[in-house]
Amino acid sequence: MTDFEGKFPNTYEGISSLKGIGPYTAGAISSIAFNLPEPAVDGNVMRVLARLFEVNYDIGVPSNRKIFQAMMEILIDPKRPGDFNQALMDLGSDIESPVNPRPEESPVKEFSAAYQNGTMDRYPIKEPKKKPLPIYLKALVVRNDYGQYLLEKNESEKLLAGFWHFPLIEVDDFSSDDDQLDLFSQVKEESRAFGPSPQENFEQDYDLEVNWSQQVFDQVKHVFSHRKWHIQILAGQVTDSKQFSDREIRWVSPQEFSDYPLAKPQQKIWQAYKNNS
Repeated sequence: MTDFEGKFPNTYEGISSLKGIGPYTAGAISSIAFNLPEPAVDGNVMRVLARLFEVNYDIGVPSNRKIFQAMMEILIDPKRPGDFNQALMDLGSDIESPVNPRPEESPVKEFSAAYQNGTMDRYPIKEPKKKPLPIYLKALVVRNDYGQYLLEKNESEKLLAGFWHFPLIEVDDFSSDDDQLDLFSQVKEESRAFGPSPQENFEQDYDLEVNWSQQVFDQVKHVFSHRKWHIQILAGQVTDSKQFSDREIRWVSPQEFSDYPLAKPQQKIWQAYKNNS
């Protein structure tokens, strides 16, 4: 509405500028809706091209997408680009599927280097995904006397930068049977043996005195592409809800959470907290 006066853009550049539209979606809309000769490169298309030309690059590596994009810019039919893109996608999802392909039925088998050379089993190249690295975190859900909760903005340039979250403290590990234990007593024992507990570190870092609950909450898990978060919730209440000058922190009521972008792991933490409170 702001940039295009309410009219959907009809150029690849304009479509690409819309929030949430990436190269594939922009190419699909451009070619199918506006008949522009723009490739729509998805996994199916990359699979077909890898076999056609015996492409020795891993299709799972994002930076390699530009190789297939460049190939499609040469191959695409300028008169029927939408049909061409959809035909390759259909070919890749059916006859040239990743499991049990039927290359002998392919309409492009006469041009396929992999079919002609008997190397269909080698292409496309795609290394198996690495198992996500486990990360163990304590989530501190701290409430004040006004029913507000402590939220902090992630100002790092790392994962989930810019989102708000309940304070998180990374730990080396925690026992798989914590739900059967008095968690608060356990961390006090850990404190004596291995140094300050997450609660003590939190109180020191945030300059707060917290009455910690012994309530045990369901463990929260969230998988990213390269990380798997295991999260234990520690709940507490403060009487002095001070204002912080050196941190991007707010006391926020649950009704105001929608004003603060919370990533999916934080939403799961809040749900687990509510379910067990």
